[in-house]
Amino acid sequence: MSDEEVEKFAAAYGELRRIQEEHAGDLGEAGDEEEARKIQQEMQTKMGEAIEDEGLSLEEYKEIFDAVRQDQELTQKVTEMVEE
Repeated sequence: MSDEEVEKFAAAYGELRRIQEEHAGDLGEAGDEEEARKIQQEMQTKMGEAIEDEGLSLEEYKEIFDAVRQDQELTQKVTEMVEE
């Protein structure tokens, strides 16, 4: 995996975290299951778009995510990129 792919992943990951945080309160305030499902669906759509906006497919994102979880150095590198 190239440094460019890792950078794209880190940017997408940071955006996904932001989307989750943005919608966490909405989920907590959802009146019923249907409303919660709609919020989750909206989140998933935004998350998919965020990944694609960084130039990654969902499959590529998942592959990099799995690699990051298994490699401590890579995890640290991504963490530093996300925090910048």
